[in-house]
Amino acid sequence: MSLIGGVSSLRELAGAQQKITFGSAAVIGMVLLLASVSLLMGIAVPDRRFIAYAGYLSTLGLLFAAAENLPIALGLLESPVVAVRLHSFSVCLHTAAAFAFARSMLDMGRQFPRMDLVFKALTVVCGVACVAAAAGGYRYIGLPLNLLWVAFSVCVVSLCAVLVRRKVEAWPSLVGYSVYLAIGVQHFAKNLQWLPYTTATQYSYAIGAIIHILAFFFALGWRVRHRERRALALSLRHGERLEQRVNERTEDLRQEIDQHHQTHNQLAMAMREQRAMLAMVSHEFRTPLGTIGGAAQILSEERLGLAREDVKREAEKIARTVLRMSDLMDTLLADQWLEASSEAMSRHPIRLAELLHEKVDEHNEGNAHDRIDLKLEALDVVVLADETLLHIALDNLLTNALKYAPATSRVEVRTRLADVGTRVDIQVLDTGLGFRPQDLPHVFDRFYRAEGVRRVPGIGLGLHMVQRIAGLHGGNVVAANRREGGAIVTMTLPRAGCAKGGGNSDPVLAASVLKGQGLCR
Repeated sequence: MSLIGGVSSLRELAGAQQKITFGSAAVIGMVLLLASVSLLMGIAVPDRRFIAYAGYLSTLGLLFAAAENLPIALGLLESPVVAVRLHSFSVCLHTAAAFAFARSMLDMGRQFPRMDLVFKALTVVCGVACVAAAAGGYRYIGLPLNLLWVAFSVCVVSLCAVLVRRKVEAWPSLVGYSVYLAIGVQHFAKNLQWLPYTTATQYSYAIGAIIHILAFFFALGWRVRHRERRALALSLRHGERLEQRVNERTEDLRQEIDQHHQTHNQLAMAMREQRAMLAMVSHEFRTPLGTIGGAAQILSEERLGLAREDVKREAEKIARTVLRMSDLMDTLLADQWLEASSEAMSRHPIRLAELLHEKVDEHNEGNAHDRIDLKLEALDVVVLADETLLHIALDNLLTNALKYAPATSRVEVRTRLADVGTRVDIQVLDTGLGFRPQDLPHVFDRFYRAEGVRRVPGIGLGLHMVQRIAGLHGGNVVAANRREGGAIVTMTLPRAGCAKGGGNSDPVLAASVLKGQGLCR
């Protein structure tokens, strides 16, 4: 060491000392003010990094004050030994705070787990060094502590460089620690007389310290902003997910409500059909039972002395009534059977002309008494159908026409091709009263009967069953009135080879009956 003496006036010396004191006090005041702000932010956010930064700035302010001899200048310390020990203690304390703050600032527990353990140990070592410095043993630990500080600065700058490659928002920390390393190197170079002790070097040290603490404050603020933006983005994503879930749940509830309404409507329709069926059954069975009861009472009355012809007439009345009740029961059972068998149809190629001849002859030999005429425009037509169901449909069509037409009128059955030969129409025409306009939309409804025909026996299932059977075969049925009077009911069926699906049909038989037809192969 060397000592250079000089002589200055007291006024000049006091002015220079006052400038140095005011500059140092300004830096220390700014550091302490920033420490207070950081502490408040750390409590308000909350964020432990701001609290660690407040502790780091507090030790830095103590180090500046001790280095510039402010305690002595302010008259707080009268002993040079105490001043030296205070400065040594502040160096050790600041070094410990620097290790602790670096762990928090760089998030070493997650980013650099192994270095985090090293920095924890060094923080404890610096804490022990604070006790030694306060006891006056700084001369033994000064050199190792300063070398440790240099190694710490280089290591932290390297870790910041690695962290910038991972996260670009870590660059303010790299700037802060780079300046921290630069001013530390300058301080050691000045103490070792590698750099001259001038006003420029002294102020550059203070300016560098201000820059590095502002860089750290900016890094912490940017981290908070990044965290808030990330929390906002996460909140928006959660909001979108919540809105999506609300929309999905709303749609599910809407579907459940629609299903509930549909179920309610089906239940109401079933209840209406049940009430209609009960009313029909009570009406239709009451009259036959009354007839049977009256005839039986007449037959059992001995005082009347009935002749054989009278007994025969009453017995025939009972037989007809029982037959009527049997027909009603057969119709009801046929409807229930159709419900069960609609999913297990057995379709086969059927020559329509042969089936119609069979059904017309059957009815003409029965209750029709040769009133049915058959006119076939389409002679060689094959349909792919369930024979049992088709028999039921044709029986209901013919029975309906015979029942509501005058007893002496003729009933006509026709066939014709439709839709360019892909479909066949089966028409049943009568010369009765026809359908009332208000009844036409409901003639195929289950258990529906027009008011004008309530006296005619029936339960309103015939045309309904025809419609269902036609639909099961891919066709339809239409009711209308004839211009010359009477009704016309048309059942349309696809021709074999033109309908979708073949059920359990025999492909060999289908090929044989379709041979020779020009359409639908």
